[in-house]
Amino acid sequence: MHQVGWMRRRLFPAVAIPAVPPLKFTRPRCLRVHWLTVPLVRDSSSLLRRLSPRVPTPRRPQKLQNTSRLPDSTPSKDNRGSPPLPRLKNRVQDVPTVKRATSRISLYKNLLFLSSPPPASLPILLDYHRIHDGFRSAQSYNLLISLAIRHTAYGTVQFLFNAMSTDQIRGNLATQKLKTRWFVRTGYWEHAWHQVTTTHAKPIPLVLWLELLQGVTSVRPSHHRMAPRTTRVKSPQRRFQLLMRNIPPFLPDEDQRSARAVRVLARAMLALNRPQAALSLTARYLNGIPRDIGVQWAKQCVAIIDSIVAFECRKRGLVDFHSARRKLNSLLAIHPMFHPTPRTLYLLLGTLRQAKRRGTVAWQTLNTFKTRWGPEVEDRRVRRRVASYAIQERRLEIIDKVFDAERRSRALVREARTSEERRLVPSGQMPFRGMYPQHGYEQRLWKWLSIRALKVKLQLKEKTAIKLSDPST
Repeated sequence: MHQVGWMRRRLFPAVAIPAVPPLKFTRPRCLRVHWLTVPLVRDSSSLLRRLSPRVPTPRRPQKLQNTSRLPDSTPSKDNRGSPPLPRLKNRVQDVPTVKRATSRISLYKNLLFLSSPPPASLPILLDYHRIHDGFRSAQSYNLLISLAIRHTAYGTVQFLFNAMSTDQIRGNLATQKLKTRWFVRTGYWEHAWHQVTTTHAKPIPLVLWLELLQGVTSVRPSHHRMAPRTTRVKSPQRRFQLLMRNIPPFLPDEDQRSARAVRVLARAMLALNRPQAALSLTARYLNGIPRDIGVQWAKQCVAIIDSIVAFECRKRGLVDFHSARRKLNSLLAIHPMFHPTPRTLYLLLGTLRQAKRRGTVAWQTLNTFKTRWGPEVEDRRVRRRVASYAIQERRLEIIDKVFDAERRSRALVREARTSEERRLVPSGQMPFRGMYPQHGYEQRLWKWLSIRALKVKLQLKEKTAIKLSDPST
């Protein structure tokens, strides 16, 4: 074995291969991938991202914002080459038109001004409220608590209640109403009922009773552990029976506030699948109100009718549409001051989702309502629903008419915005629908709808071209 190996080495000597340096391939700059370490970020899907690849692409030079009002964002002489500091979001200096308050009333009015459209963010309102030590009141706290509940910022709600007790500010009935709403929204209905019954003797105040009635169907467990559960969770039927046994003295029909109470009670009945009881309650109340009522009272009564129509939207068909329309006409005929709103027509058209000719029927219904009640019954949501049905039915003439009406409406809105005067301080807290009109959401839906309409037009055009090119047809 050793001799064979020795002869093999003599016959086939090892050839020295020169060392070849490794190839250096330089990737173009536009194709380089850089791995940047990013701090932990929790996105909407609750996943943690530690590393993120970034491919640099040529970008256009961005215009720097006017930062003359921010002295800390202006680069000094020592760091002229460095970029300006990022502008802080939660700073009161970003709102230079609002001065510091000098009294409790002026602080509340300034908060109302900041919350009017376009509203300031909740952190800005909290910071503005925090710097006015000595001027804070129960009215200002109630405004911020209601906004925090609207934004489902329940940790902020607890912080505001703690700050209110630290400032030794006694709450009023509106504060108790907000606290009851807080417990009901977070799943502690029984705890809210226990606090209301121990704090107030019978009868319960009507505003607190209505807050408990609005959450009668909320049986989902809460993820916010703010208060211990006193009793076990009752079913919605038992909660409703408990509230009916402890109903406070109801407002008379001559009082405008009675409309909201009837609307909440009717919605609770509908949520418990009692449509006949809700319909009879609504008809009895509408027949008992006086004949000379104001515009606001009439709108609240129409909101009760909208609740009945919204329950009919669960049914989807042409027969259900005609049934809901007959109920709507019978309720609107009770009082001469009742006029349908765009929300009423939007809910009524919701029953046509599974109808075969939904686009045609929706377009005819819209024209009928405009002829009878005026153009005030049409808005962006109504046009969007009619256009969606027309796209599904592939009615191009209806699609073109609806989109033309939307373009004219947008042009009128732009002209009104240019000639709009300076906004004034509102006299009271605005409804949340007025503070947050959701224009961006509607804009996205219209963009998606326009893409669908374009696809339908292209498909119909291709079918027409195929038929013309086929000689057999």
